[in-house]
Amino acid sequence: PTRLVGALAHAALEQDAKTIRSILRHVSLDEVYAINAQVSLLEHTERRLGDMWQENACSESDIILALFELVAALRAVSAEALPIKAAGGAPPGVLSQPGELHMLPALLDAEVLNQHGWETVLDFPRNDDVLADRVAEDWFDAVDISLSDVFRRNHYLQHVALTITAVRQK
Repeated sequence: PTRLVGALAHAALEQDAKTIRSILRHVSLDEVYAINAQVSLLEHTERRLGDMWQENACSESDIILALFELVAALRAVSAEALPIKAAGGAPPGVLSQPGELHMLPALLDAEVLNQHGWETVLDFPRNDDVLADRVAEDWFDAVDISLSDVFRRNHYLQHVALTITAVRQK
């Protein structure tokens, strides 16, 4: 996967949509749930892009455009497969939001949930109080608070626990 992450990062920085889609298709060939392999690869690629930025190999603007290309390619490749939709009735609603500063995991979670028939609302509230107010105003069957599996930072788990408590109390 390290070779694929590097190739994907460079293709994203070059805005080479054809290569990005090809890599995403390749990584999911032997997977039952292709989206899981694709999301994992994208999260590792996001980390690689951050490393490249720290090494001054690209700018912050380059990374923003690269992330846009990655998400657009994920949507294009996902659209090629038949989505799994919830059976009958209105789709369950989920509010998806990041549990850390990185927003790509929340975006990827929302995409996966949408493909599985959930009606997702992606939101980036500035703090837990705003999130709790949002949940209190509208009905959601679930609130998805995402953390990247690329970063192993246990201190975020405590924050997520506090966020869940704040949302439940509203």
